[in-house]
Amino acid sequence: MDTEIQYWTKVLTRVVAVVKSLSSRGLSFRGDNEIFGSTHNGNFMMAIELIAEFDPFLAQHIKTYGHLGKGHTSYLSFHTYEQFIIVMANQVTDQIIKEVHKARYFSISVDSTPDISHKDQLSFILRYVSENGKPVERFLCFIENSGHELTDAVLTVINSYNIDISYLRGQTYDNAMNMSGQYSGLQARIKEINPLADYIPCSAHSLNLIGTCAASCCKNASSVKELSTTRWSAREDACRSLNNNWDRVISALKEIKNNDKQKAQTRCEAKVVELYESLIQYISNLRNEKMFKMYEDRASKLHGDDLDKSFCNECVHFQSHIKSLKDKAPKNIRDLSTLIRSKDLQTIYSYVDIALRMFLCTPAMNCSSERSFSTLRRLKTYLRSVMNNDRLNALAVLNIESELTSSINYDNIIKEFAESQSRKKI
Repeated sequence: MDTEIQYWTKVLTRVVAVVKSLSSRGLSFRGDNEIFGSTHNGNFMMAIELIAEFDPFLAQHIKTYGHLGKGHTSYLSFHTYEQFIIVMANQVTDQIIKEVHKARYFSISVDSTPDISHKDQLSFILRYVSENGKPVERFLCFIENSGHELTDAVLTVINSYNIDISYLRGQTYDNAMNMSGQYSGLQARIKEINPLADYIPCSAHSLNLIGTCAASCCKNASSVKELSTTRWSAREDACRSLNNNWDRVISALKEIKNNDKQKAQTRCEAKVVELYESLIQYISNLRNEKMFKMYEDRASKLHGDDLDKSFCNECVHFQSHIKSLKDKAPKNIRDLSTLIRSKDLQTIYSYVDIALRMFLCTPAMNCSSERSFSTLRRLKTYLRSVMNNDRLNALAVLNIESELTSSINYDNIIKEFAESQSRKKI
């Protein structure tokens, strides 16, 4: 029995290595057939054959078990690697959820896009502070066909992973009214459940709208190139030109706004420069000490008003401690959080650590959701348009969170796979 266990463990280790490599890079697995030696047997069998060229053990296994067909165990068929995909995705997701529970405070970022089969997919992103004090954003899943019940879809995901929504401290979406609406949008409905979940409109979307309007107002200027709807190279040229001549664009907008000879509509559109300056001021306020002071006050109130004085004393003592570290003084809030974790000071300055975690887990934009759409388009192509959502989510998690995928232990994967395949009666 030990000999059999060692033999099949060696086989499964090689299979897991191939599954991990293909899934972390978002590559397809299956081909037109499952015949060894065929040029159309897919990436999985191609990788197995490549390893076998330099691995006598795997080459002998393919020779012995590779062509026996159904009803014979080889662990080289698509049934095996499909199970490994699910097992590995569950382990990555479990690790993310454990980190969220340990961090306690978190924020969400949600956005949607249609896939190749014209089904609306809602991307769900979690942001929290890791053990080293740095904020991270993790992809959790795609939600299919959420329709207009966005609130129900978001709450279902949070509850299904046993995440306490009372620790939700931030939410960011695009500027669509169904997401950012003040009265009936997703952010307003989430705030009804948890008033501490601050809504932050995506700064990237806001800047994009301002930049688009600025380019359209100055499209006749020689320094700004017009956008192309078909050629990506022209888009890149337009963005570079706008970036290099940004000061001239701002100056032109101000002149148009103050020119009485211009049409009223043109002058009104030129006022976008005021929105740009307002956005810059908004981002600066997010980073200054006043905004952080708000999170300090909130942290003290979470533990009761009677602890406000002790919290303030802790902050004063903490500031003097930081000033004593002349060479290692942090330059920003993120470095400050990292310093606390590296020096193991979170138990001494517990309230400051809470305030830092709440502040850093609050997102400024939902670009991670946009990035997940690129993965969606690579995974669910016209050749794989009938892929179900469970497999899509498993492949998406393994690809987007490839750093966590690569860190999975082979033995743990094989052990979980073996337990699911065991037919012994207890």
